Amino acid sequence: MDTIRTYLESMFSTLPNTPEVRRAKTELGQMMEDKFHELIQEGKSENEAVGTVISEFGNLDELAETLGIQSILRGQEDDNRMILSLDEAREYLADSAAAAFMHGLVAFFAIICASGVIIGGTVADMPGAGDGKAALLRGLIFLCGCIAAVVGFSVYSSSIMERWKGMRQTYRADYATCEYVQQLRESSRSTNALLRTIGILLCSLCFVPVLIIGYLELGDLLSAISVVLLLVMVGAGVLILVTIDGREKSFKKILKLNNEHSVGGSYVPSQTEFRSTNDKGKSIMSVYWSTVTCIYLIYSFLTFQWWKSWIIWPIAGVIASLLKNIWGLRDQN
Repeated sequence: MDTIRTYLESMFSTLPNTPEVRRAKTELGQMMEDKFHELIQEGKSENEAVGTVISEFGNLDELAETLGIQSILRGQEDDNRMILSLDEAREYLADSAAAAFMHGLVAFFAIICASGVIIGGTVADMPGAGDGKAALLRGLIFLCGCIAAVVGFSVYSSSIMERWKGMRQTYRADYATCEYVQQLRESSRSTNALLRTIGILLCSLCFVPVLIIGYLELGDLLSAISVVLLLVMVGAGVLILVTIDGREKSFKKILKLNNEHSVGGSYVPSQTEFRSTNDKGKSIMSVYWSTVTCIYLIYSFLTFQWWKSWIIWPIAGVIASLLKNIWGLRDQN
């Protein structure tokens, strides 16, 4: 029966999701089920029964008049896109996960790239440190290595996803694929929530090493190391958040391949996302938290008052809530 159900869904997937179409699909599904059980009772094997049911009820053009959807079917434009197979969906999710991790590494190395210069500059300024130029040179080498990593991972992630450009124009998703992706998404929801929490905590608590070492006045070198720890914590947090968000976007992309007003668009519940008629509000919120992070880091590095700058995060959270209410941005299911 699973094969028959999947075939039934594929027959109606491109039709508009109207009461008439839903009624016709239910009616045809019942006819197919009744025929299947009838054949089983006659002694047919399950495979034989499935084949007979599909051959007898598998042409929607022949059944349109009986089901009362002839006018709907006649006015329906053909969807010539290929069906995304289950194997292709798995390949796309694997490629997207790899690309998302690469994007996270790009962000990580971009954030920590100054670490070598910070340590090298501090060592060079210390009395009796010997060859300060060598320490600073090693810091510059580390900076160049990070920049090379940023470029390399960016190019590699782009090459991974080259195959899937124009995916929405090329593919549509059938019932089995959407069901698999939705189940996979639900099964990873708790893990993603935990990882997202860890990422946010790393970014929010990154000031702690600087605060502790600065309060204890343990010297310039340890102070520099605490700043490096801050950058590593922020980089690790951003790496986690970018990877998780990229994975989530890959699920949504497959689930949104079908027209949302078609039967295929109803295979999964609508996804939770920001919705608003205020385009300016959506544009601002899309870069809001990255801007807050930049402000936090710039202010903290210029003033070195890490024990004060953390207050930026709770204030930013309150402002974000106010802006969403003002602009009508809300989470919808």
